[in-house]
Amino acid sequence: MIDGFRKGSTHPTIYREQPIALRRKANGLPYFELLDPRYIDLNSIHGDIKSDLYASRGTKSMDSLHCAVERRTVGSFDLAAPSGGTPGESLPVSAVSFNDRLYVFGVLADRSVSTLAFTVDGTSWVTLARGPAGLQTAGAIATVVFRYRLYLFARDAVTNQLLLYWTSDLDTWQSEGVVTEPAGPPPLSVAAVSIGGMLHLFGIYLNPRDKTQVVIMHKSTSDGVTWTGWDVVEGDAHPSDPATVEIPQPLDVAAGLFRDRIYLAARWRPTNHIAVNFSGDGADWSGWRIPERDPDPAHIGAGPIPPDLSFIGIAGLAAVGHHLYIFSPREGKNADGLNIVYAY
Repeated sequence: MIDGFRKGSTHPTIYREQPIALRRKANGLPYFELLDPRYIDLNSIHGDIKSDLYASRGTKSMDSLHCAVERRTVGSFDLAAPSGGTPGESLPVSAVSFNDRLYVFGVLADRSVSTLAFTVDGTSWVTLARGPAGLQTAGAIATVVFRYRLYLFARDAVTNQLLLYWTSDLDTWQSEGVVTEPAGPPPLSVAAVSIGGMLHLFGIYLNPRDKTQVVIMHKSTSDGVTWTGWDVVEGDAHPSDPATVEIPQPLDVAAGLFRDRIYLAARWRPTNHIAVNFSGDGADWSGWRIPERDPDPAHIGAGPIPPDLSFIGIAGLAAVGHHLYIFSPREGKNADGLNIVYAY
């Protein structure tokens, strides 16, 4: 989301859905292109990212705006591929800030879990291989900092059980054993956040009241050892989607923190829309909302407002300054054959 002023106006306009495309210059360097930047004045953009923006304007007829990004190579790693994945695809990495360093974790080709590298300034990366000895996984991992420790969730490649490990220095890892899950097929990934002295875990599981449906479920712990039971988030409430008469079911869920609240972003079948919910304690929720395109006032009356968008991947959440950003790749490709990542 970008807060900006329309040119020639002091009236602030909120752009909740700003499409961006990753392109490549002739010299091979990448840049992001804002696909509809006509009403954004860079000199009036709010927020902490202003100093990081570099803009160059193309021809007047194109009125294009390119925001350059500086590419940093973290390193080259032999990462594991997901089961049934396409050639060249790898399991997602997990990034976590711990002890004043930003660490990137990944699942290697031999199915072990390890740190890949770390940085203290975002510029220089140091390769580092540290992880729980003997752990083998075939799925995505989740990392979270809780009570001055780094916690790691990973699904055992043999038993398919969800395991929990923690470390205070990355050299010595302790196992907390198996995290009990609801009956039925386990989710491809889980999401974890820490707030108010509690560690919260979320996943997609069979509805305890209707085994033909899946729901988002939640459990928590105050010490990493003793957990509450699993509860359905907001009593199986779901977003109202006028695009379908079917009851929406969650595909996946991501979790993040913003202004002392837990935020969830989930994709919902059958339309693959993203809906957002938040809670201060993991128990009382505010209701699911589908973010919608917020058209510029100049466009109102000029044509139909584009519909809500469908997405092909689990969302990413990040809080910067006074804003919470939600990122996800849109279904389909642009004219260059590239996926477009949208930011709410």
